Amino acid sequence: MYLILFFTFIFSPDIHAQIANASFFPSVRSINPGVSHLREQGFLSLDSSKTSIKKHQDIQTGGILDGISTDVELNKTTFFRAGKGPGITIELLLDQEDGERTESFATSNYSRTTTTSGKSSVMGGILDLGLFGVMMSKAKYTYFYDFHVDEVPNLNRETHDFDIDYDLLRFGFATEILNLSIGAFYSVQTGEGSVDSILYNPTTGAKNTPEVSTLEYETIMYGAGIGYKSKQYHLEISLEQITEQSGKQSNDYLYEIVIPEKGSRLSFVGEIKLGKIGLGFRVRQINGNFNDIEELISSNMLYLNTDETTSRLENSLNFSYGSGGGFSFSGFYSTSKSNTQEESELLDNDIEYDTTLESTAYGISISYIY
Repeated sequence: MYLILFFTFIFSPDIHAQIANASFFPSVRSINPGVSHLREQGFLSLDSSKTSIKKHQDIQTGGILDGISTDVELNKTTFFRAGKGPGITIELLLDQEDGERTESFATSNYSRTTTTSGKSSVMGGILDLGLFGVMMSKAKYTYFYDFHVDEVPNLNRETHDFDIDYDLLRFGFATEILNLSIGAFYSVQTGEGSVDSILYNPTTGAKNTPEVSTLEYETIMYGAGIGYKSKQYHLEISLEQITEQSGKQSNDYLYEIVIPEKGSRLSFVGEIKLGKIGLGFRVRQINGNFNDIEELISSNMLYLNTDETTSRLENSLNFSYGSGGGFSFSGFYSTSKSNTQEESELLDNDIEYDTTLESTAYGISISYIY
C-alpha cells in the first residue's frame, strides 16, 4: 500500500497541515494556533528541504525554435520549537527560503530570458491558552524580476525590485471529545512594501530613472477540520477558504500588480505508528493560488496567475524514526511528471500549448523530543 502511495505522489515540499489535532511527526506543524495544547510531547526541530521544477511548453509561434523552458529551484530551512500540552503552550518558528526562476526561449533573430530571484524570512509565535490560541507572524519578502530581450542597440529590458513586509494575525480553537477532535481558525494577513521599476535605454543600455510604487495587500481566510486520533492512527480532513484578496498600488506606469484570485484547499491526512517508525501521507486539492505565509516564494513564482477555477492535486509522503524521547529523524521525498495543456505566461494570446512538468522534492528533519 505504501509503495503505491509513494510512487503516485506529486511534489509538495511544505508539509504542515493539521487543523484539528497535532501530528505524530515533529516536522509537521499545525496551521491552527489552537492545536498546540493537544501536543503530547514538546520538541525542537530543524528542517531543510529542496525542490527542483522543470517546465517545458511546446510552442512554435513567432519563430520560436525549441519552445519555452522554465526552471525553478527552491531551498528552505526551518527551526521550530513546540511546547507540550495540556494547558498554556508556546510555539516559536523561524523560516528562511530562497528561490530562483528562469524562463527562456530563442528565435533565429534573438533570445529572450526572464529571471526572478526571491528570498523570504518568517518569524512567528503561538500562545495557546488550552482551548483558544493566537498566532502572530511577521515575514519579509524580497524578489527581483529581470526581463531581457536582445542587446544594445536593440535592447528591450526592464527590472522590478520588490520589498514587502507581511503581518499575520490568526485566532483558532481545537478540542477533543473521546478520540475525535475538531478545530477551526480565522486569520487576516496584510502586506506593505514597494517596487522599484527601471526601464533601460534601448540604444545605450543605461538605466532610466526608477519608477517607485508603494504596494498594499490583504488576505482573509478561515479553516475548519475534524480528526480521529488513537495511539497508533491519526486521520484528519479539513477545508480552508480564502474569502477576500485585495491589493492596491500608488503607481502602475511600468508595473501593474497581480491580485491573486480567491482560493481553497481541501486536505486529507493519514498517519500510522509502527513501533519507532512512523509513516504518513497527505492529499490536497487546491483551487486557485492558495498558500500559507511560509509559501510566499512558490506562490509568486508558480501560481500567481492561477485562476480560481483551476484545480491541482498535491500529495506528500513522510516518515520518521525515533522513540518517544530524545532524537528523532524524519524526511520526505517525491517525484512526478505530468503532461497538460496550458497557456504561456510570456505570450498573451489565450492559446493553450502542450506542457510537460517534471518536479522532485526532498527534505530531512532532526528533532529533539522532551
